[in-house]
Amino acid sequence: MSEQRQKTHSILLRAGGKTLASLELFPSGQWPEQSGGSGLFRARINDVWHSPTGQYSFLTPAAVGELAVALLFEDAPQEEPEPFLPHKAEVKIYLEDMPMVSRGWVHAPPHQERDGRWYVWVWVPGGPRKLPASDVTLRRVM
Repeated sequence: MSEQRQKTHSILLRAGGKTLASLELFPSGQWPEQSGGSGLFRARINDVWHSPTGQYSFLTPAAVGELAVALLFEDAPQEEPEPFLPHKAEVKIYLEDMPMVSRGWVHAPPHQERDGRWYVWVWVPGGPRKLPASDVTLRRVM
């Protein structure tokens, strides 16, 4: 029996002239008994339901984007884990505009920005500065 529910979005993923996958999205409201919630979608890839969390898996728009990237790039880099840089920890840093400063203290916990990179606010002479967490090395936890 063919699917009676109506897809609202579809994406054809191609790379190098080759079709990699067909991604179809169905709003969660078409499954009211499963209480997926509004603003969520079920995904079907190449006519097969995508169900990573069980029979009925509902995805946020951000998760749909991650799924599309994973389908396009099979070897896509995994998300970086949150760096261990606790509040008030002493860290080693390098600031091009302040070459004599080689250490600072974590002013706020690390946070991930839209570019996917982790940043941390470090207290240095003159006040706190936002630095890429990859440029900060933990020296000592206070």
